[in-house]
Formats: sequence, structure tokens, C-alpha cells
Amino acid sequence: MDVAVAGCGAVAERYLADFDSFPDLSLVGVADTDADRAGAVADDRGCPAYDEVGALLAAVEPDLVANLTSHRAHAPVTRQCLEAGAGVYSEKPLALAADEAREVVALAADRDLALGCAPINDRADHQRLAARLLAEGVLGRVGVATATAHVGRVTEWHDRPASFLAVGPLYDGAVYPLTLLVAWFGPVERVRTADAVTRYPDRADADPERPTHVEATLDLAAGPLVRLTASTYVPHRAREFYGLELHGDDGSLYLADAGDPGGGREHLVSFGRAGRAYTPVPLQRPPRRTPPLSGLAALARSVAAGRPSRDTARRGAHVVAVCNAVERAVETGGPVPVDDCGSRLHRGGARRRLPALRLG
Repeated sequence: MDVAVAGCGAVAERYLADFDSFPDLSLVGVADTDADRAGAVADDRGCPAYDEVGALLAAVEPDLVANLTSHRAHAPVTRQCLEAGAGVYSEKPLALAADEAREVVALAADRDLALGCAPINDRADHQRLAARLLAEGVLGRVGVATATAHVGRVTEWHDRPASFLAVGPLYDGAVYPLTLLVAWFGPVERVRTADAVTRYPDRADADPERPTHVEATLDLAAGPLVRLTASTYVPHRAREFYGLELHGDDGSLYLADAGDPGGGREHLVSFGRAGRAYTPVPLQRPPRRTPPLSGLAALARSVAAGRPSRDTARRGAHVVAVCNAVERAVETGGPVPVDDCGSRLHRGGARRRLPALRLG
């Protein structure tokens, strides 16, 4: 299937590093407003380069476009590709406004085109192990969860931090634990309360456009009350990075990194029966890495099968709606209801019957 890439920054490097592992995908062109960046990627991959997405779409007519542009460009570029007849796999977030996210999902449905959205962390090994424990009911009824998304001080670790500082930690970091929670328990029904502040070192070369530290409590449709913390002030090397902890009537589960793609650390999941200490729960095989490109590859398979998927896009639209609702709750004090954006149609993770695990 013919695939094009829009956006040739650091994210594109991660996607294209695994391209040869997906023989059903053929890279037919890349585009970036920075012609030098597009040219460097094109030279490396042996395909044409363009400095504008419209020129790319007109020249190569791809079946799918990997939208790896900056956060604010995601929705406009996705719409442009869909209007040209190409399906899209978008990096997160799908949009920065829920209305815009719903519009691109509706456009894809009207055109019968595939539309997907990162992250695909629910498919990674440690996250699937956590989902399996939930499916087996070892926690009992899950009542409370804490979710952390410490993106860190992007001015200290990213060469182009402006996009991150423009959107804040919700849309770049909180999407990881939120995606898992929605996959496992269904959509967020409302944001109860929220607060946000701006803290950032004076020595930084760039100024944040949105609050850098956000805290909120959320109600899930079929699951726990969630306390969410997202920050670009707390360093990403802090003790909690993307931690997710679930507490049930019968025990607790801790996932040390909700966004981990696998292939590295062996023990990220721990379980403790009520009143007892946590013990690691090992994977039943060596951890495998889930490449970023696997989300696009799954979307391509849905197109090849004649059933272009929009499941992860609906879920992505709902996650955007959650982030919007958190921001509104900061202004109003809450509560703020959240539109499910059709995400109830896409349920996975803890709701599937999975083989039983033995716990000590």
C-alpha cells in the first residue's frame, strides 16, 4: 500500500526506522515545510520530497498519509489529506479542539476513508498484561486510579520545544494514560474538578503558552474515579513519568509507564492484594517492542480488507474532548460533561476474555 509522510522531524525518524519491517507498505513521498529536512529524509529513503502537503498529495496520490506534523497542524493536515481522498494515521493529538476532532472523524466516515490516531500503547506488551489482570478480575471492582503524565522540561531535551509548550502537557502527555483508561473502562463521563498553574525555569529559552502543570479528577463510565496530573515542569526523569495505578476492592495494580512501547524493561507491572505489598508480575515471554508504525500498518490492513477503520480516531477524538473539558473545568470549577465522540463503539483491553494468569 502506498504511504506518504507529512512532517519530517524527530517523530518521522522513529516511524521510518521500522519501515523495512512492514513489506506491505511502500513509501512514495515525504513532505515538510522545511525543504532541507524533507530532502534529507527523501534521500535516505529513496523517494521524492515536497515542501507542501498539497503538492505531495497531487503528485503521488497515496493511499494513506502518516501525519507527523506539529501538534497544531494535525487537524488541518488530516482534513486536507481526507479531502484529497487519502486515509490518514495521525500522531496525537487528533486535534486541539473536540469539535475539530469530531469533524475530521465525520469527514473520514462520509468519504469511507480510514482514519487512525496514536498512541497505540494499549497494544504494547506491558499494557496488555495489565489489561489481562483487569479482565481476570484480580482487583475486584476498581474504585480509584491515579494517572501521571510528566512530559518534562522540553526546552532541556527537545530541539524544537515550541510545539510542546504551545499545547501544554495534557495534549502531548496525558493522552497516554487517558488512552489506556478509555480502552479499559470506557469513556470519561465528566471532569469533576481541575486546576492549572504555570511554573517554568526562568533560564528556559522559550515561554509556555499554556499552563505547565495541570491536575484534575475524572469520572469514567464504567470504572474508577481518576486523579490525573500532567506537567511540563516536573522533569520527565522524576520518579513518576507516565505511571498508572489502579486500586480495587481486592487489590491494586501499578503500571510504571503507560506509554512504554516494550522491548526494554521486563518488569513494569506490579500487583498487590488488598493490604499487601506490590510484587512484580512478569511477562510470559521476553518483552517485544511495538513500533510506532504498527498503528499505521493496522490501518492499512483494514483498508486492504475493505473495512477502513476509524476506531482509534474516535477514541482519539474523545481524549481531545477530555482535555478540553479539563481546561473548561479549570475556568469554571467544574463539573464539566464530556462527549464520548463515538468511542463507546471501540472497546478493548480489560473487556476481552483473556487466558488466566496465576498470581501468588
